[in-house]
Amino acid sequence: MKKPSNKLFVTSDTFFGRKKAASDRGFNSIEEMNETMIEKWNDKVGENDIVIHLGNFAWSVNDADDVIDKLNGTILFALGEKDQAILQLAEEDESINIIKEHIVLQDDVVFCHYPMEVWPGKSSGKYHFHGHHKSNIKTDLKKMLRVNVCCDNWSLAPIGVQDTLDLLKDFQ
Repeated sequence: MKKPSNKLFVTSDTFFGRKKAASDRGFNSIEEMNETMIEKWNDKVGENDIVIHLGNFAWSVNDADDVIDKLNGTILFALGEKDQAILQLAEEDESINIIKEHIVLQDDVVFCHYPMEVWPGKSSGKYHFHGHHKSNIKTDLKKMLRVNVCCDNWSLAPIGVQDTLDLLKDFQ
């Protein structure tokens, strides 16, 4: 059993229930992908943790509904372009937390589904954590302090925000 930690995590583009995502990730079935990703999520995220999900959570309302209660932590959803399922589920379930703003600010990080070239605090060294599963949008800290948090880049699991910041600051 995990100890309560109240840590902040971030991820994106999980695409629970999407056949193409399962195939692209090397799984034999959607069920295998979903089960593996739920296990990886829960291995990292405790019940009292918070996860900012930066878009593209699940492929259908049924997939979202099947998965959401199996995941540890409180999830805050910043919407991506393929989040109709979580929006529809939120209409039926008021416990689902949708972030209305496209940009979420925290002390050292700006969160947004979309990768930006310019963001608040960029010139003062603020990081930009973004989603987007497109493989051509890579993290390159030599170019800018922008990190693609798509789960495909991070072993299909959320990443700890502070742990990641600490790691990134070692590279400066």
